[in-house]
Amino acid sequence: SSLTILDQCSFESINICGMVQNGKDDKDWEHTLTTTRDNNNHCLEKGYVMSFDTTKGLSGETAILESRILYPRRNEKCLQFFYKFDGSPKDELIVWLKTDDGTGNIRKSIKVKSIHGDGEKQWNFANIPFNTRTKFRYVFHGLKGDPQNSKGGIHLDDITLTETQCPTSVWQIRNFTSILKSSSKGDYLASPIFYNSEGYCFV
Repeated sequence: SSLTILDQCSFESINICGMVQNGKDDKDWEHTLTTTRDNNNHCLEKGYVMSFDTTKGLSGETAILESRILYPRRNEKCLQFFYKFDGSPKDELIVWLKTDDGTGNIRKSIKVKSIHGDGEKQWNFANIPFNTRTKFRYVFHGLKGDPQNSKGGIHLDDITLTETQCPTSVWQIRNFTSILKSSSKGDYLASPIFYNSEGYCFV
């Protein structure tokens, strides 16, 4: 079947694709211009991302960013985005699904993924499946872990939401530009071991 894109955002526009800040949280996600190129070569020299600064304030403070209301045609969904933790290892990013509670209001919340700081301070790729047939929002909930030991925060970029199956595996190659420059004709890079739905492995 054809791929149906429900939502897509690279945050290059000031309206951040119709996403909204939740009025009941402690802080806001900030529309931030990045000017550096990281080791993954993901971010260009200049580009916008959404950032939650976790260096100030109190542990447990939150920043909540919600998508516009979306109207699905199919049940199956795949939410994909890039994220980076460069603050405290205790920082957390929670992804929620908010759906119709039966009264026409989008207030029923379901947690679909929780991601913690990994200490690598590099861009990572998230790949989150979920199902819904009713109107909904997806929500990014940043949770401040340990401001006294944070030198950055949580960052989001390049969101895509499709009505299709998520890939079963994703191979993210670190330092791709450096590997390409140091490679010679005939060199190869082996992937991790992947497994298909029937249990067969391949590289």
